[in-house]
Amino acid sequence: MFKPLSKTLAALYIFLFAFTLTNSVRAEEKKAAEDNVAVVNGAVISKQYFQRVVSAAQSQHLARTGAELEGEALTKAKEEILENLIGGELLFQESTKADVKVEETMINEQLANLKSRFPDEDGFKGWLAQMNFTEDEIKKDIRKGLAVDQLIKNSFVSKIEVPDQEIKAYFDNNPQFFQKPDTIRASHILIKVDQNASAEDKEKAKNKLIEAQKKLKEGQDFAALAKEYSQCPSSAEGGDLNYFEKGRMVPAFDQTAFALKIDEVSDIVETRFGYHLIKVTDIKAGQTITYDDIQGQIKQFLVQEKVQKQVMRHVEELKSNAKIERLFDEKKS
Repeated sequence: MFKPLSKTLAALYIFLFAFTLTNSVRAEEKKAAEDNVAVVNGAVISKQYFQRVVSAAQSQHLARTGAELEGEALTKAKEEILENLIGGELLFQESTKADVKVEETMINEQLANLKSRFPDEDGFKGWLAQMNFTEDEIKKDIRKGLAVDQLIKNSFVSKIEVPDQEIKAYFDNNPQFFQKPDTIRASHILIKVDQNASAEDKEKAKNKLIEAQKKLKEGQDFAALAKEYSQCPSSAEGGDLNYFEKGRMVPAFDQTAFALKIDEVSDIVETRFGYHLIKVTDIKAGQTITYDDIQGQIKQFLVQEKVQKQVMRHVEELKSNAKIERLFDEKKS
């Protein structure tokens, strides 16, 4: 199904500024060169920051593909990350020259969004302590990201036009993007067990689910049993996982769930999380999205696509006129 680009280049920098400490200071304040990976017009990009972004990229790649970034792929990723960070610093420097103003309310909104990713304020403060950050440092970095975002909106987004015929042509030429897939709504009862658990512990976990399975066959309510037995956070909702499309869940769960009929309950399914009983509660057949329904999103996508290309070209121009020292050494990074 069609999805607009989720991030412009500027939004990427907001993400980096908000979730990792930028640690960009004037060169005269920097530590020894071996502590940095680049100096951009006198502002350094620290090795600590660089490694933090690389670690985030590795985690995202593992979550997306199930494989580690290593060898030549990791080296290439590091090089691309460094160039992106250099580009981000150049854009921030340009926003400073342009005297871009960022409203305090916007910073607070981004900070609140960051905090919402933690269960509570103590969780957020614990993360700050673990990463050796202060809230003021985070706000400063959010300000930088928002300044870059505003610069790009002023210099690029506001000047881009996408005529209706271009939107319609994209719709007509890419029908594969405008199909809503089949989705199901399912609930489950999960008994957790580590993949590396002993045979005895696995048997105990499975027997606990067999106990719930017997009660289900005796006529007890699935949702009530999920609240009683399930070790998934969804237990509070009677095991409800809401709607999802094929490919969203781990393979064994996914394959079993999409083979069930409405109100049908699976046999015990084993995944890396443990043992499951799965019940499908609704099925929605896929359908074609109409042009009227998707026109606005296509326009947004095409604008973002053009912005990305223009910003990347602009960053290359900035690089050609900047004083940049690249200190990255793969053996030391």
